[in-house]
Amino acid sequence: MINQEKIKETINMVQIIEKLFADLKTKPSKKDKSIGYISEIEEFIDILNIIKLILLDYNSPENSISFKGKIINQSKINIVRLFNLQDLFCSTLSKLDTKCLEEGNLPVFCRNIRQITKKWKPIDKFNKEFTMHFLCNAHIDLAWLWRKAESVEICRGTFNSVLNLMKEYPGFTYTQSQALVYEWMEEKYPKIFNGIKRAVKKGSWEIIGNMWVEPDCNIPDTESMARQFFYGNKYFREKFGIKSKIGWIVDSFGYNWNLPQFFKQCGIENFITQKISWNDTNEFPYHIFWWEAPDGSKVLTYFPFTSYVLDIATQKDLYKAVGVLPKFEKNTGLKDILVLAGVGDHGGGPTKEMLDKIEILKKMPFFPKVKYITANKYFELLRNSTNLKSLPVWKDELYLEYHRGALTGLYNLWGSIGIVVERCSISRMQKYLRIRTQNNVISVIARSF
Repeated sequence: MINQEKIKETINMVQIIEKLFADLKTKPSKKDKSIGYISEIEEFIDILNIIKLILLDYNSPENSISFKGKIINQSKINIVRLFNLQDLFCSTLSKLDTKCLEEGNLPVFCRNIRQITKKWKPIDKFNKEFTMHFLCNAHIDLAWLWRKAESVEICRGTFNSVLNLMKEYPGFTYTQSQALVYEWMEEKYPKIFNGIKRAVKKGSWEIIGNMWVEPDCNIPDTESMARQFFYGNKYFREKFGIKSKIGWIVDSFGYNWNLPQFFKQCGIENFITQKISWNDTNEFPYHIFWWEAPDGSKVLTYFPFTSYVLDIATQKDLYKAVGVLPKFEKNTGLKDILVLAGVGDHGGGPTKEMLDKIEILKKMPFFPKVKYITANKYFELLRNSTNLKSLPVWKDELYLEYHRGALTGLYNLWGSIGIVVERCSISRMQKYLRIRTQNNVISVIARSF
């Protein structure tokens, strides 16, 4: 077993290289001659961090989840092989002479890192046994901090952007829920709607969720939930001739225990959510599991470690996505992870910068394999590569330990505003809501009743 002090020293070495390089970039240089070396060192630093996240951090306590006093460990990785690769990385990196980097001798430093990375071929092979499947989407809040008219334009801009990107990036796929947003395009922007229909037929645009909108999953009664599925299914069947088998509700503040029963009765076999990752008290124990309703109905559920949208063009979000690979493998025994990518809430979806980054990652040494995927294809992969009978079963609601009191708090807020409206002048109302203009005050009041 590799000495943990040796791992700490190596992590410190990575940080030193990053700092030396950052300092170097602040100094004047002959950019025309050094730009190639700078790009090579930037990639090397990315490689160091990727290896750290996958290999060195594998044994970190943060990459384990405990449930009922027991650590969940479904890992299939050979631990001796893991330790040998860790030792290879640490021992070779410790011999890297950083003095030439400190002195700005980039040609020598780059020659040294090429020699070292040649010795890391077994590490490259190990990392590429993982696959990151990017599901591109745009979580769109239909009525949050803006009105309906703006939501329609958010959808128009997002969908138009996606259709244009599909022309430029072969293999790029996009996933979108909520029948209502499709109806908006059909009524107001038929050209975009017809473009969506062509993309759906081609297989590059995935319709998911089978609901009219992504609803709250705590307050609505049985009839309300049934109509969500009825009208969503009806619209997608009539307009596109399809019926999704995947439930998609990524931003509800918790999920009532009867949902699997609704799903099954509507022909939905699988479910994706991520909201429970927001828990602030207990970490939810499972990430691929059966969710079973009180009547025995159950759906195969995938629960990603990361958000419903990640801007993978940024180093922060990309490292976040890579960093959960060891935790995912330990939790599930699988090396194929689904990453939800894009820009959300106010729409946006995947950007050109994200897709360019994906193309770079496909060719990047030491980075896991990278693919576009739809939710349907990912669940096919899960069902073909997993012993479904051995998966854990969750027999309870999916309770969100966050946003507690959000619904009752909202009720109390508008109740308080009503009292203020009755008893106070507009000027006092402004002070109460901290709103500057009388028109905005009147707008807020109008929306509250």
